[in-house]
Amino acid sequence: MTLQSVDHALTVLEILHAEDSVGVTELADRLGVAASTAHRLLATLAERDFVVQDRDDRRYRLGDSAQGLRREIAADECAFLARETLVKLARAVEETVNLAMLDGRDALYIDCVPARHRDAIPSRTGMRTAAHCSSAGKALLADYPQATVDRLFPGDLLTVRTGATIATKPQLAQDLGSVRRRGYARDIEEWEAGTVAVAVPVRLRGAQRLALTIAARRSRLRMDRTSPIPAPRERELVLRLRAASAELHARISR
Repeated sequence: MTLQSVDHALTVLEILHAEDSVGVTELADRLGVAASTAHRLLATLAERDFVVQDRDDRRYRLGDSAQGLRREIAADECAFLARETLVKLARAVEETVNLAMLDGRDALYIDCVPARHRDAIPSRTGMRTAAHCSSAGKALLADYPQATVDRLFPGDLLTVRTGATIATKPQLAQDLGSVRRRGYARDIEEWEAGTVAVAVPVRLRGAQRLALTIAARRSRLRMDRTSPIPAPRERELVLRLRAASAELHARISR
């Protein structure tokens, strides 16, 4: 591939990042090349899954490889911009603070500031948790319509991690309804025995969402799933999360 071909390929990805789709003739006009050249370029990108052709309108859109690369770049940028807020929050609450994003049916942790005490939850940066049984995942899922959640989880049975894990899609729908009413998500030993967490969404530009979480040992953070009234410490952590979420929204979305 020549240097000019590389430049054209990058231009295609820039166009699709900004405009959702492009046709062969349209792309040829914008690149100033023959339609056959534009077609060969798109075919090469399609072989590597950087673009995909829609079967109905025959236009090209970003493929999984490009989407994954875009997610990685977005995650790195968000983590960099959020670092100061995470450090400040972790110091204030003296528990581990995580920043996560939704990736399919998983919550992907893009940054973490662990607490400094002996019983701290360790860093989860780069790790994934099932979205239906983690506070970060549920905070993100609850921000979408139920129809979107149903597409992500087509079956009725969900993967079970502990005795407290939500096991069916109807149970998940009920729990997400509680998250929407309450304004934050809880994980009471659903992903890992002995660990609890609370999380709020961070709403960014367009449909982009992050989740901000505080995780602790259950021995340090008393949470009761049967009580409609959260304990004072839980309420305090949620208030701090909401303030940090507003700060992140202002910093990252500007």
